Amino acid sequence: MNSTTSPDLRALDLSETANCACFNVRKTARSITQYYASFLANSPLKETQFSILSVLTQTEPLPIGKLAEILLMERTTLTRNLKPLILRDFISISPGKDKRSRLVSLTNTGSKAFAETLPQWQKAQKNLIAKFGKVKWALLRKQLTTLQSLTIDPM
Repeated sequence: MNSTTSPDLRALDLSETANCACFNVRKTARSITQYYASFLANSPLKETQFSILSVLTQTEPLPIGKLAEILLMERTTLTRNLKPLILRDFISISPGKDKRSRLVSLTNTGSKAFAETLPQWQKAQKNLIAKFGKVKWALLRKQLTTLQSLTIDPM
């Protein structure tokens, strides 16, 4: 088969593709993200920004690499997500102990935005867990943690 010839897809066994863990987890993640976004629509933070500020509220200041590690994000993706937070003065970036390290800190404006968003986030969290069930949620959290640990080092 050359580059202009299409493969005969009918000959491929695609029966398991609907069970793809990656597809199903990402689909669920998009659904849950949209759910939280609806609750945070009138808040100063988007749902993804809330997660970043939540970590910084509890641990800051952090080197960018450590923050990326906690969030299980690529450093470049995190840097891209930090830019709007810097522009809105929700976080600041300062030099770390050496020339290569930079620390991410929550600003007073960021603390206020987080505090203002927290009640809407709590409402979304409480509502979702009530719909899903506390016991099922606890079990799912445990399973997700196990799944994360299995996939961090795929080899």
